[in-house]
Amino acid sequence: MSAINQARLILGEQFHVTEQDMVRRDIDPHRASDIALIRIHLLGWLLEVLVQSGDRTVPIK
Repeated sequence: MSAINQARLILGEQFHVTEQDMVRRDIDPHRASDIALIRIHLLGWLLEVLVQSGDRTVPIK
């Protein structure tokens, strides 16, 4: 999970992603910076899935 978060941070720094970029809905898949934004969102979703799957408790028998 740490590596995924680091990848998100690196992409954000490399493409100068701002908070305003993170809420944009007009993403152009032909622009490198927008592709990075899509990757950041995808990795964020993956982190969320991993956290949620780790939150499930297994009942002790």
